[in-house]
This record gives sequence, C-alpha cells and structure tokens, in this order.
Amino acid sequence: MSDISIPNDLTKIVLGHPLSGALYAYFDKELNEGRHIESSKTQSYYKTLYGKHFETYIDIALTLSLIYDTVILPAADNAFPDYEKYESNGEYYNPEFGLYFTWRDEANYRYTINEKIQRAIADLEVSALLWNIPKHVHEQIIGEVFFELSMANKFDATLYTLGRRQAIAKRIAQIENDKSTEFSEISKIKVVSSYLEITGLLFQPMDIQSFYYLKTEKDLREYSNSFLKVMEDFLADNPSEVKRELLLLIKEAISKDKLNSKISGVFEGSLTIMNYVGLIPVAGTIAGLVGIGSDLASRGVEKLNKKHKWYEFASQIEKMKSLERINAALKDIK
Repeated sequence: MSDISIPNDLTKIVLGHPLSGALYAYFDKELNEGRHIESSKTQSYYKTLYGKHFETYIDIALTLSLIYDTVILPAADNAFPDYEKYESNGEYYNPEFGLYFTWRDEANYRYTINEKIQRAIADLEVSALLWNIPKHVHEQIIGEVFFELSMANKFDATLYTLGRRQAIAKRIAQIENDKSTEFSEISKIKVVSSYLEITGLLFQPMDIQSFYYLKTEKDLREYSNSFLKVMEDFLADNPSEVKRELLLLIKEAISKDKLNSKISGVFEGSLTIMNYVGLIPVAGTIAGLVGIGSDLASRGVEKLNKKHKWYEFASQIEKMKSLERINAALKDIK
C-alpha cells in the first residue's frame, strides 16, 4: 500500500513537546473522557507524554493547529479524531483536522537508531538536561526527539518545541551534525501567546465538533494565512517586549486601514483593542494609543495589510463559534 501524502501546498509544522502533549491531552479529554490523563497519575508513559503542565499549553497548541494547515505529531497511544477512518497501513492523516503521524515509520526509525538514542543519553549535555527526570523514561523522551527531528527533515517543516525539550533537540541535532532542521524561534510562540492574552481568546472549554467547525471554515483559513504571514515576519526589537511590539503592529495595521472609520468599529466581534490599551506601557487612553510615534513600515505592514485582516483572527474565531451555536440552536427548534 502506498504512503499517505500531504499536499505540498499546505502549510505545516512538526509539533513537539510540550505543545504536542497539550494537543494529545485535549484529544484525550474530548474523545476518551480523559481516561489517559487520569492514568498519567500512575503511568509513566502518559505522564511523560502529556507533561506536567499540559493545561498551560492547550490554547497555544490549538491556535497553532488553526493557523497551520497540517500539524505533524509523534505517534502516540492516544485518541485521535476519526482514527479508524483515516488510519491506513500504520499511517494516520486526517485532512479535515490537518493531523498526521505514522506508527510504521517511527517503529522502523526507532529500531535503526537505538544506538544513537543510547549515545545521546550518554552525552554530558543531554544527561545534564535529563538530570531530574526518572531514568526509565529517558529512552521515551529521546526517541520522541529523534522522531520529531526526522519528521521535520522529511517534510521540510519547522519544529515547534519549547524549553528543555528544545534544548535537547538542538543538542541532538548538533551531535548528529544535523544542520537542516529549522527550530521555531521562541519569539514566534510568544507572538501567539501574547495575541491570545491581548484578545482574551480562550478555546477551553471547546468540544471537538467546534474545533472541526473552525478548522474546516474557509473564511477562517484566510484569516489564519494572514496571521501566519505576520507571525513568520514578526521581529521584536526586544524579545522581552513581544506583547508591546505586537500591540504596536496591530495599532499600525488598524491605523492604515480603519482609523478614518473610527477605531471602535475595527473589531466586528465581541473583542476590541480598546479593552487592552492598558497593556501598552506608554499609553493609557485611545488618544495615547493613536499618538504613539513608531515607524513600523520596515516590518512590512503595508505588504501584510491584506483584505482579510490578520489582527481580526480572534474576532473571526468568536464569530464562527457564535454562528455554530446559532445553527445548533436552530436545529433544536421544531
């Protein structure tokens, strides 16, 4: 049977730990009544798979899943949407949710690189990063990292990972002389987390049907693509001020297209930037916001100011969720 192929024109990432753990946990909650999450209290496999702080990363993981067409994951003993329908010969590709993983390639890959796994575990830098993690899960962690690197290279996709796991992945890439893997910059993930904080967008609680509705909604894909362009081009002068820089970028985008029609009319949904002016250290009023003197032309604002405004991504999500609830309510009316 031939391999499943992901269309080349789709945007894609490899989602590594702890973001992958958060997405696994979300699916376990929605499709398995959280049984594996409960098991993680006593079973080391699921404790390692989800991580201690998976709740912290669920909204970020879901946002990345909506921004990108396809998310590639390490295979895991976990619930996934319509697994029986989309699994074939050890591979799973769900085009509706944009999810891919493979058991077959991972099993073959693990078998052939066992020696490399042991060498990585013995490395002093890797060993230092694993120092307070139980030894019996070291192979699971390093195996996942090797697979994430393999998938990133196979699909020419950026590997999104954080913290200690990113440090381990970078060290293993160095050991293996892997110079092709592209790692996500921390600032890119900060753009997502800052945007969620600025807009107040929260996905939890959100059932799997709502996730499906958002993922397959054509108009939202347009907003997602626009947001992705901004995220990839975003450069903060100071990485510690990503939120402020993002607000300035939003302000500039609004000013160029909407200011003459009143700032208060920019967001058609329930979210408005006015609610968050206090987040900008130098401004406490709308007048102050409008008066910030910062030339962001060099960041390509004009080029990014498309028909589907990237800064309205959160508002569009809220609109789609509301429309879904309205449609569900109409179906219940007899």
